[in-house]
Amino acid sequence: MSTPVGSSQWIYASGAAGFYPYSIDNSVRMSDASNSQIYWQAGTPSSGNIWTASFWFKKYSIGAGQAANEMFSAGSSGAAYMFWSWDSNEKFTFQSTADGNKGNTTGSPVFRDVGAWYHMVIRADTTQGTQADRLRVYLNGEQLTTWGTDSIGTSAWDYINASGFNQYWGGASGIANANPGCNFYLADINFCDGQSYAPTEFGETKNGLWVPINPSVTYGNNGYRLEFKQTGTGADANGIGADTSGNNNHFTVAGVTAHDVVPDSPTLNYPTWNPLVNTGQTLTFAEGNLNLDASSTFWSSGTWNQSTMGVVGGSDAKYYFEFTMNGNTSGSYVIGVGRQNSSAIDTTHYTGGVVYYYNRCSSDSTNTVTGLTVASSLTIIRLAFDASNGKVWIGNNSGWFNSGDPAAGTGEVGTISGYDGEMLVAILNRSTNTGDQVVNFGQDDTFAGFKPSGSASATDNNGYGTFYYTPPTGFLALNSASLPETTIGPNSAEQADDYFDTILYTAATSNGTYTHGNLSFRPDFSWIKNRNNVERHFLIDSVRGNTSVFDKFLVSNSTSGEGANGTSGTTFSVTDTGYEFVEVSINSGELYFNNRTYVGWNWKAGGSSNTFNIDGTGYATASAAGLTGGNIAADAASISKTAGISILKYTGDGSSSPYSTIKHGLDSPPEFYICKSLDAGNADNWVFFHTLADGTHDFMYLNLTSANSNSAINFPPTSTTVKVGGNATNENNKNFLMIAMHSVQGLSKFGSYIGNGSADGTFVYTGHRVKWLMVKNTNNAATSWWIMDTKRSTFNVMNDFLFPNLSNAESASTVLFADFLSNGFKIRNGTYAETNASGNKYIYLAFGDNFKYPNAR
Repeated sequence: MSTPVGSSQWIYASGAAGFYPYSIDNSVRMSDASNSQIYWQAGTPSSGNIWTASFWFKKYSIGAGQAANEMFSAGSSGAAYMFWSWDSNEKFTFQSTADGNKGNTTGSPVFRDVGAWYHMVIRADTTQGTQADRLRVYLNGEQLTTWGTDSIGTSAWDYINASGFNQYWGGASGIANANPGCNFYLADINFCDGQSYAPTEFGETKNGLWVPINPSVTYGNNGYRLEFKQTGTGADANGIGADTSGNNNHFTVAGVTAHDVVPDSPTLNYPTWNPLVNTGQTLTFAEGNLNLDASSTFWSSGTWNQSTMGVVGGSDAKYYFEFTMNGNTSGSYVIGVGRQNSSAIDTTHYTGGVVYYYNRCSSDSTNTVTGLTVASSLTIIRLAFDASNGKVWIGNNSGWFNSGDPAAGTGEVGTISGYDGEMLVAILNRSTNTGDQVVNFGQDDTFAGFKPSGSASATDNNGYGTFYYTPPTGFLALNSASLPETTIGPNSAEQADDYFDTILYTAATSNGTYTHGNLSFRPDFSWIKNRNNVERHFLIDSVRGNTSVFDKFLVSNSTSGEGANGTSGTTFSVTDTGYEFVEVSINSGELYFNNRTYVGWNWKAGGSSNTFNIDGTGYATASAAGLTGGNIAADAASISKTAGISILKYTGDGSSSPYSTIKHGLDSPPEFYICKSLDAGNADNWVFFHTLADGTHDFMYLNLTSANSNSAINFPPTSTTVKVGGNATNENNKNFLMIAMHSVQGLSKFGSYIGNGSADGTFVYTGHRVKWLMVKNTNNAATSWWIMDTKRSTFNVMNDFLFPNLSNAESASTVLFADFLSNGFKIRNGTYAETNASGNKYIYLAFGDNFKYPNAR
């Protein structure tokens, strides 16, 4: 764990002085439209058999939008070549005419995350006797063990590192069969001739993230390092392609200009427009996703997009960015901040004008900025947003509208009502228009080369960003350094995996005592499911006891109360790092059966069993814990305000009119709570109360496929209480379990989305890297709940599903699949009712970790 830090965004920035042990300051933006390429002609190599390439990259084009996909290549103008690139399915691949070998990508991940940076190491050594060791590929420090190749010979790979052959990053127009363009950012390229290096020479794991270090390596004759610290052009020490390894192997650049060197980097991540958002229109992105290219019929009415990074609230959380419209002086646009409304930006309440203050929550047009017009095709629109209170200011070349003064906090064009601490920068078109819609979050004050003359670059108060206008005092560029630290996060005292983590284990083949898991906490709630057989889900918690037990398990796909539930011959205990099984009948039961594989999802709450814990502090009574004051007092509780989870055991009082209240012990209203009867004679459903679908109090059943219903209780949770009533949640003198949760920044996000019925499915912004996801269609009464996690599906595409309401074994679905990303998740399966039926609303529970320091996935 790292040292605790304060919550101020002013003090802790990316770079060597902050979270990262080493700072990468620049990247170069490569573009297919510009035929970008960086190349040099290799000299005599130190070794034609052994080399290592390490590089960071951030993609900004995927799918049909990726017109070109070359990453790293070498060869001659004839038929001799080697390419490293993405195929049409977004998998990394290579092909070579050397020895007649051709690579493939069987089982490798897809690369479709545009919100953050990847690190890759390609490690070649054809002198190795073992086929698998001759070519090794690593992604974010982890070897791609499913990488598949045809037979790799032991002769020299002279096309990648041979005298007189050109090496290319990006397009490779000088090589036969090559594509001249590419669409990604590149940073800190290291090529080591004659050396086979592990990824740990270039990066390290810090609190669960792969971060760069300053390499201390031998470069060899043809080695080089490209850090893109310079400006200008040409293969010289002062150029963009300057080699900083000391070898002076300087690169020539083509289709790259000075404004393509930007501060967006693996240690200072900037947002862009998001090509993963499907608005039902074909959007054309350019210039690193900062430019929405509207050269033809791009803008139809209601087309919108949003940023890849949210503007997060907190003390002194203030942000500034700029926007211009190139080639269009009419029409109506929205530019501002707002929430993603399920699968679309809400446009109902905005009419007239050119530029608007964006407020999805407004029920009228009173916040429309009608007096702010575009004077020319290159008018610079500036926007300041105070995320601590929701105030928005908009200005243009003439100054701030409404005589605004963001630094003084006066003259705002409006305040976002119901601001919940995290918004997205949004753009919307109100009519059919053409022209380029270009944003600058601080990474390019030339607006992709469209910058008007007569202005000077300006930075924010922390020295970050380059802007057309000087940002108001106190307002920062929107980037990872400016986002406030969270209580749970990689640069805080506690990380997300201190509160949620997954265990995979395989049962032994004989009787005995066995331990499994490598958790950093003692679980208070565990959910275990067999993966390769039809067996039930087993749920256990510390409130009812989870040590030396065989009869406390609940089953999510059953109405039965607590009991043995098929655990014959097995005694179970949680440990400080996972599970212990004492097995006396290895061929019976379901929880630990001979050689079967299992997954266990685990949450930390307040602490040990049969006490009234709030964040680990034990209380002797419910009254002492502050859990009295409702109609029903908890009999036992384990509560973490930090993690937003409350586990309660209570005795029903039989009341249903009026309904009874229970204090949940959290400091915010739960967004959902699950109630389950415990007594053996009570065959009741798992009642899933929630406010996720429409903000009112609804319910479904976790053990059934039923659709969403409005709760008769009709009592949204408060910051102190929830309500129960009826036999399934409050039968007189019967025992019940309740699990209540609310979203916590850096750990969890609960919400809803609308399916679009397209193979290019809905993108859902969560504000953190997703590691576990549960989803249910609220409209369809015949659809199952489903769960995915990154321990079972280690790379995208995610398609290993389990169903809480079914005992089915895990299967790699061909119709149920999605991508987990650095900032959310993206449904990828067309019209399938479980995930993406057109117009259907889905609720989701997502656990992950912080977006301030992400790796792309």
